[in-house]
Amino acid sequence: MLLTRDITARASYRPSQEAVAPRILVSILLVTTFAVAGCRRGQGAQPSTDPDLSVLQQLEQAGSDLSKPHSPEFFLYFPSKESALEAARRLKAEGYVVKGEPSVADDGTWLCLATKSLLLKYESIVAIRARLDTLATDLGGEYDGWGTPVVKAGQEMP
Repeated sequence: MLLTRDITARASYRPSQEAVAPRILVSILLVTTFAVAGCRRGQGAQPSTDPDLSVLQQLEQAGSDLSKPHSPEFFLYFPSKESALEAARRLKAEGYVVKGEPSVADDGTWLCLATKSLLLKYESIVAIRARLDTLATDLGGEYDGWGTPVVKAGQEMP
């Protein structure tokens, strides 16, 4: 049974590795996996190939009120602590709440986790993706997408 307050949607750009932060819940990922598998078997419409659009659609389907601010977490991975902390420094200057920590993948990479309260508009998410992808590439890292909990009407951000 899925509780709506426990549903988290996540867009990932690292298909070969799921480096998911501990607070990112698996429930929506499992639902998405089964939904995509069902679509591939001809049991539904083709899912979006745009991960950002797909997450926004998942949030709407889960009952998230996209007219309310959300606090998405953006995942950037770097080959060193120094590059992750440099990314964190730059993002903090842009108004993000950030932290750098070793990746859960235990492969020597570092995670820079950036959070910012905002309205989830497709155009905004695409612009953020472009900015974070450029930042990660410039520092030798990789942008790996974003995730956020569902925010229902009348509910405050978690």
